[in-house]
Amino acid sequence: PSKEELFRRVLQQQEQLHSLEAHRDTLETDLRLWECSRLTGQEDEILYLEHIVRRNEVELGEEEFWQSELRLEKECERERQERVRSLRASLEEYTQRIYELSARTEALQEEIQWEMAERAKRGMETIVPSSTELEDMAAKMKRDLEAKVKQGTQLESNLASVEKALEEAERNLQAQTQELEELNKELRQCNLQQFIQQTGATVTVLQARPEEDAQPEPSLRELPACRRNGGFPPTTGTDSPPRASTTQLLSHPRTLPEPLVPSLNPEGAYILAGPQE
Repeated sequence: PSKEELFRRVLQQQEQLHSLEAHRDTLETDLRLWECSRLTGQEDEILYLEHIVRRNEVELGEEEFWQSELRLEKECERERQERVRSLRASLEEYTQRIYELSARTEALQEEIQWEMAERAKRGMETIVPSSTELEDMAAKMKRDLEAKVKQGTQLESNLASVEKALEEAERNLQAQTQELEELNKELRQCNLQQFIQQTGATVTVLQARPEEDAQPEPSLRELPACRRNGGFPPTTGTDSPPRASTTQLLSHPRTLPEPLVPSLNPEGAYILAGPQE
Protein backbone atom coordinates (compact mmCIF):
# COMPACT_ATOMS: atom_id res chain seq x y z
CA PRO A 1 0.00 0.00 0.00
CA SER A 2 1.06 3.59 -0.72
CA LYS A 3 1.75 6.30 1.83
CA GLU A 4 -1.54 8.03 1.05
CA GLU A 5 -3.47 4.83 1.67
CA LEU A 6 -1.64 4.20 4.93
CA PHE A 7 -2.20 7.81 6.02
CA ARG A 8 -5.88 7.60 5.14
CA ARG A 9 -6.18 4.35 7.06
CA VAL A 10 -4.48 5.90 10.10
CA LEU A 11 -6.90 8.85 9.95
CA GLN A 12 -9.86 6.49 9.79
CA GLN A 13 -8.59 4.55 12.77
CA GLN A 14 -8.02 7.80 14.68
CA GLU A 15 -11.59 8.86 13.96
CA GLN A 16 -12.83 5.48 15.16
CA LEU A 17 -10.73 5.88 18.32
CA HIS A 18 -12.22 9.35 18.92
CA SER A 19 -15.71 7.93 18.51
CA LEU A 20 -14.87 5.22 21.03
CA GLU A 21 -13.59 7.84 23.47
CA ALA A 22 -16.75 9.89 22.98
CA HIS A 23 -18.82 6.79 23.56
CA ARG A 24 -16.84 6.04 26.71
CA ASP A 25 -17.45 9.59 27.97
CA THR A 26 -21.15 9.11 27.29
CA LEU A 27 -21.10 5.90 29.28
CA GLU A 28 -19.34 7.62 32.17
CA THR A 29 -21.86 10.46 32.08
CA ASP A 30 -24.76 8.02 32.07
CA LEU A 31 -23.18 6.16 34.97
CA ARG A 32 -22.74 9.33 37.02
CA LEU A 33 -26.29 10.42 36.23
CA TRP A 34 -27.58 7.05 37.24
CA GLU A 35 -25.66 7.10 40.52
CA CYS A 36 -26.83 10.67 41.30
CA SER A 37 -30.43 10.21 40.23
CA ARG A 38 -33.10 9.42 42.77
CA LEU A 39 -35.48 6.87 41.35
CA THR A 40 -38.90 6.66 43.00
CA GLY A 41 -39.35 2.90 42.90
CA GLN A 42 -38.40 -0.45 41.54
CA GLU A 43 -40.28 0.18 38.28
CA ASP A 44 -37.96 3.07 37.44
CA GLU A 45 -35.01 0.85 38.36
CA ILE A 46 -36.24 -1.87 35.98
CA LEU A 47 -36.75 0.66 33.18
CA TYR A 48 -33.23 1.94 33.62
CA LEU A 49 -31.84 -1.59 33.60
CA GLU A 50 -33.73 -2.30 30.39
CA HIS A 51 -32.09 0.78 28.92
CA ILE A 52 -28.70 -0.60 29.97
CA VAL A 53 -29.58 -3.91 28.31
CA ARG A 54 -30.35 -2.15 25.03
CA ARG A 55 -27.19 -0.12 25.27
CA ASN A 56 -25.18 -3.28 25.92
CA GLU A 57 -26.66 -4.82 22.79
CA VAL A 58 -25.48 -1.79 20.81
CA GLU A 59 -22.02 -2.09 22.35
CA LEU A 60 -21.98 -5.79 21.48
CA GLY A 61 -22.66 -4.88 17.85
CA GLU A 62 -19.78 -2.40 17.94
CA GLU A 63 -17.51 -5.03 19.41
CA GLU A 64 -18.41 -7.44 16.60
CA PHE A 65 -17.56 -4.68 14.13
CA TRP A 66 -14.13 -4.18 15.69
CA GLN A 67 -13.56 -7.93 15.71
CA SER A 68 -14.28 -8.02 11.97
CA GLU A 69 -11.89 -5.09 11.46
CA LEU A 70 -9.25 -7.01 13.39
CA ARG A 71 -9.75 -10.06 11.17
CA LEU A 72 -9.40 -7.88 8.07
CA GLU A 73 -6.16 -6.40 9.40
CA LYS A 74 -4.80 -9.90 10.05
CA GLU A 75 -5.74 -10.94 6.52
CA CYS A 76 -3.94 -7.89 5.10
CA GLU A 77 -0.91 -8.74 7.20
CA ARG A 78 -0.88 -12.28 5.79
CA GLU A 79 -1.06 -10.87 2.25
CA ARG A 80 1.88 -8.56 2.97
CA GLN A 81 3.88 -11.48 4.30
CA GLU A 82 3.11 -13.44 1.13
CA ARG A 83 4.32 -10.48 -0.93
CA VAL A 84 7.53 -10.29 1.09
CA ARG A 85 8.16 -13.99 0.49
CA SER A 86 7.51 -13.52 -3.23
CA LEU A 87 9.96 -10.61 -3.37
CA ARG A 88 12.58 -12.69 -1.61
CA ALA A 89 12.09 -15.52 -4.10
CA SER A 90 12.48 -13.03 -6.98
CA LEU A 91 15.63 -11.68 -5.35
CA GLU A 92 17.12 -15.16 -5.14
CA GLU A 93 16.17 -15.83 -8.77
CA TYR A 94 17.84 -12.62 -10.00
CA THR A 95 20.93 -13.39 -7.94
CA GLN A 96 21.17 -16.84 -9.51
CA ARG A 97 20.78 -15.39 -13.02
CA ILE A 98 23.52 -12.83 -12.38
CA TYR A 99 25.79 -15.59 -11.14
CA GLU A 100 25.07 -17.69 -14.25
CA LEU A 101 25.70 -14.73 -16.58
CA SER A 102 28.96 -13.94 -14.83
CA ALA A 103 30.09 -17.55 -15.19
CA ARG A 104 29.07 -17.57 -18.85
CA THR A 105 30.95 -14.32 -19.50
CA GLU A 106 34.09 -15.74 -17.94
CA ALA A 107 33.73 -18.89 -20.03
CA LEU A 108 33.35 -16.83 -23.22
CA GLN A 109 36.41 -14.78 -22.36
CA GLU A 110 38.43 -17.93 -21.77
CA GLU A 111 37.16 -19.38 -25.05
CA ILE A 112 38.13 -16.21 -26.92
CA GLN A 113 41.61 -16.26 -25.39
CA TRP A 114 42.03 -19.94 -26.22
CA GLU A 115 40.88 -19.38 -29.81
CA MET A 116 43.24 -16.45 -30.22
CA ALA A 117 46.10 -18.57 -28.87
CA GLU A 118 45.23 -21.40 -31.26
CA ARG A 119 45.10 -19.03 -34.18
CA ALA A 120 48.45 -17.60 -33.17
CA LYS A 121 49.93 -21.12 -33.17
CA ARG A 122 48.44 -21.90 -36.58
CA GLY A 123 49.33 -18.50 -37.95
CA MET A 124 52.05 -19.85 -40.24
CA GLU A 125 49.91 -22.75 -41.53
CA THR A 126 46.64 -20.96 -42.21
CA ILE A 127 45.72 -17.97 -44.24
CA VAL A 128 46.03 -14.85 -42.20
CA PRO A 129 42.66 -13.03 -42.17
CA SER A 130 42.57 -9.54 -43.46
CA SER A 131 42.47 -6.52 -41.21
CA THR A 132 38.83 -5.94 -42.17
CA GLU A 133 37.85 -9.43 -41.05
CA LEU A 134 39.79 -8.99 -37.84
CA GLU A 135 38.03 -5.68 -37.19
CA ASP A 136 34.66 -7.29 -37.93
CA MET A 137 35.39 -10.15 -35.57
CA ALA A 138 36.61 -7.75 -32.89
CA ALA A 139 33.54 -5.54 -33.35
CA LYS A 140 31.25 -8.57 -33.17
CA MET A 141 32.90 -9.84 -30.00
CA LYS A 142 32.79 -6.33 -28.57
CA ARG A 143 29.08 -6.06 -29.31
CA ASP A 144 28.46 -9.43 -27.72
CA LEU A 145 30.46 -8.42 -24.68
CA GLU A 146 28.64 -5.07 -24.42
CA ALA A 147 25.29 -6.86 -24.70
CA LYS A 148 26.30 -9.21 -21.90
CA VAL A 149 27.51 -6.31 -19.77
CA LYS A 150 24.30 -4.38 -20.45
CA GLN A 151 22.23 -7.39 -19.52
CA GLY A 152 24.23 -7.82 -16.34
CA THR A 153 23.77 -4.12 -15.50
CA GLN A 154 20.04 -4.39 -16.09
CA LEU A 155 19.84 -7.42 -13.84
CA GLU A 156 21.77 -5.57 -11.15
CA SER A 157 19.36 -2.63 -11.47
CA ASN A 158 16.39 -4.99 -11.19
CA LEU A 159 18.01 -6.59 -8.17
CA ALA A 160 18.47 -3.18 -6.51
CA SER A 161 14.83 -2.31 -7.24
CA VAL A 162 13.67 -5.59 -5.75
CA GLU A 163 15.81 -5.03 -2.64
CA LYS A 164 14.41 -1.51 -2.26
CA ALA A 165 10.84 -2.76 -2.64
CA LEU A 166 11.56 -5.53 -0.14
CA GLU A 167 12.88 -3.05 2.44
CA GLU A 168 9.87 -0.78 1.93
CA ALA A 169 7.50 -3.74 2.29
CA GLU A 170 9.24 -4.79 5.51
CA ARG A 171 8.98 -1.25 6.92
CA ASN A 172 5.29 -1.09 6.02
CA LEU A 173 4.76 -4.50 7.59
CA GLN A 174 6.45 -3.41 10.81
CA ALA A 175 4.40 -0.19 10.90
CA GLN A 176 1.15 -2.07 10.30
CA THR A 177 2.06 -4.66 12.94
CA GLN A 178 2.80 -1.93 15.50
CA GLU A 179 -0.42 -0.12 14.60
CA LEU A 180 -2.37 -3.36 14.97
CA GLU A 181 -0.82 -3.99 18.39
CA GLU A 182 -1.75 -0.46 19.52
CA LEU A 183 -5.34 -0.94 18.31
CA ASN A 184 -5.56 -4.28 20.13
CA LYS A 185 -4.23 -2.63 23.29
CA GLU A 186 -6.73 0.24 23.05
CA LEU A 187 -9.56 -2.23 22.38
CA ARG A 188 -8.60 -4.26 25.45
CA GLN A 189 -8.49 -1.07 27.55
CA CYS A 190 -11.94 -0.02 26.30
CA ASN A 191 -13.32 -3.49 27.06
CA LEU A 192 -11.77 -3.40 30.53
CA GLN A 193 -13.23 0.06 31.25
CA GLN A 194 -16.65 -1.05 30.03
CA PHE A 195 -16.36 -4.16 32.18
CA ILE A 196 -15.51 -2.08 35.27
CA GLN A 197 -18.30 0.42 34.57
CA GLN A 198 -20.86 -2.30 33.84
CA THR A 199 -19.84 -4.25 36.95
CA GLY A 200 -20.18 -1.11 39.07
CA ALA A 201 -23.64 -0.46 37.57
CA THR A 202 -25.04 -3.96 37.97
CA VAL A 203 -23.73 -5.09 41.35
CA THR A 204 -26.07 -2.60 43.02
CA VAL A 205 -29.09 -4.57 41.84
CA LEU A 206 -29.42 -7.21 44.54
CA GLN A 207 -31.87 -10.06 44.69
CA ALA A 208 -34.75 -9.12 46.97
CA ARG A 209 -35.32 -11.40 49.92
CA PRO A 210 -38.78 -12.83 50.65
CA GLU A 211 -39.00 -11.13 54.01
CA GLU A 212 -38.44 -7.71 52.41
CA ASP A 213 -41.58 -7.90 50.25
CA ALA A 214 -43.67 -6.49 53.06
CA GLN A 215 -41.27 -3.61 53.72
CA PRO A 216 -42.74 -0.14 52.97
CA GLU A 217 -41.24 1.93 50.16
CA PRO A 218 -38.69 4.54 51.36
CA SER A 219 -39.58 8.18 51.43
CA LEU A 220 -37.81 10.81 49.34
CA ARG A 221 -35.42 11.60 52.19
CA GLU A 222 -34.45 7.96 52.50
CA LEU A 223 -33.68 7.46 48.81
CA PRO A 224 -29.93 8.31 48.97
CA ALA A 225 -29.41 5.71 51.65
CA CYS A 226 -31.40 3.24 49.57
CA ARG A 227 -29.17 3.84 46.58
CA ARG A 228 -26.10 3.24 48.69
CA ASN A 229 -27.57 -0.13 49.69
CA GLY A 230 -28.04 -1.30 46.09
CA GLY A 231 -31.29 0.40 45.00
CA PHE A 232 -33.60 -1.23 47.61
CA PRO A 233 -34.86 0.05 50.99
CA PRO A 234 -32.72 -0.97 53.94
CA THR A 235 -34.04 -3.58 56.33
CA THR A 236 -35.10 -2.35 59.73
CA GLY A 237 -35.27 -5.66 61.54
CA THR A 238 -32.49 -6.63 63.87
CA ASP A 239 -32.60 -10.27 62.77
CA SER A 240 -31.70 -9.56 59.14
CA PRO A 241 -27.97 -9.54 58.36
CA PRO A 242 -26.48 -6.28 57.07
CA ARG A 243 -26.24 -5.75 53.34
CA ALA A 244 -22.82 -6.14 51.73
CA SER A 245 -21.31 -3.05 50.19
CA THR A 246 -20.36 -2.75 46.52
CA THR A 247 -16.66 -3.17 47.32
CA GLN A 248 -17.32 -6.34 49.30
CA LEU A 249 -19.47 -7.74 46.52
CA LEU A 250 -16.79 -7.05 43.94
CA SER A 251 -14.06 -8.59 46.12
CA HIS A 252 -16.18 -11.74 46.69
CA PRO A 253 -17.80 -12.60 43.34
CA ARG A 254 -19.31 -15.83 44.70
CA THR A 255 -21.57 -13.83 47.00
CA LEU A 256 -23.08 -11.81 44.14
CA PRO A 257 -26.81 -12.37 43.71
CA GLU A 258 -28.36 -13.02 40.34
CA PRO A 259 -28.03 -9.91 38.12
CA LEU A 260 -30.98 -8.62 36.10
CA VAL A 261 -28.89 -7.55 33.09
CA PRO A 262 -26.09 -9.11 31.01
CA SER A 263 -22.64 -8.82 32.49
CA LEU A 264 -19.32 -8.26 30.83
CA ASN A 265 -16.42 -10.64 31.09
CA PRO A 266 -12.84 -9.23 30.97
CA GLU A 267 -12.58 -9.98 27.25
CA GLY A 268 -15.51 -7.64 26.50
CA ALA A 269 -18.13 -10.34 25.65
CA TYR A 270 -21.61 -9.98 27.12
CA ILE A 271 -23.09 -13.01 28.90
CA LEU A 272 -26.79 -13.02 29.71
CA ALA A 273 -27.39 -14.30 33.22
CA GLY A 274 -30.39 -16.67 33.27
CA PRO A 275 -32.72 -17.14 36.24
CA GLN A 276 -31.40 -19.33 38.98
CA GLU A 277 -33.46 -22.40 39.81
